[in-house]
Amino acid sequence: MIPALLLLILFLMMIIFVLSSSDTVRWSEGLRRVSAGSARRAEWMASEAVVDQVKQDYLAAMTWLAEASLGESLHLCDHYLSGNYLRRFQTLLPLLNGEPRRGFVGILDVRHHVQVRQFSEDGLTCLVVDSQTERRMETYDVRLDEHVQTQDLGDGVVVYRMVYDRLAHRWKIASFIQELPPGWREQPAARVRLYINLPAASGHAWLN
Repeated sequence: MIPALLLLILFLMMIIFVLSSSDTVRWSEGLRRVSAGSARRAEWMASEAVVDQVKQDYLAAMTWLAEASLGESLHLCDHYLSGNYLRRFQTLLPLLNGEPRRGFVGILDVRHHVQVRQFSEDGLTCLVVDSQTERRMETYDVRLDEHVQTQDLGDGVVVYRMVYDRLAHRWKIASFIQELPPGWREQPAARVRLYINLPAASGHAWLN
């Protein structure tokens, strides 16, 4: 009886492994090399369907972050976030859950124009370049639940790293990379670069 039970467990584990890795195989086969002849510009890109899914999941995460800054739906953090970004957000949970809540909170209201770039070779990570226009910081008095002021921040471009969760079948924000300087597109051989060693403060701007 025991050997039969062990065989059943091993069989189920194999099925779970195959199902969890199937997306990786499918996306890897669909990746294409862009600007392959240029060492500086070469990058992997996925199909249009995958790119659209990245955009949808990123924008959904941005909407949720705005709600979370007001203490709403905090339990969904691991549905939208992953890795370092999730861990840093979780350090804020005691503050967001605290009662009574005091002080002010700022919510960034923007129009998003999203590009998806630089997939990893296995198709599980990529960069989102978010060109944000009409950026306004809406400040609220949390204690009184009242809107205090609106500040015009101008346009800006921010870069996030996204990772695909094979069990949840969705893309999640894994880290905040940087805010690009004005005019970065006009620079010679302009290209978003992913630096491994980031300053300690990077990733704390979770309201962006």
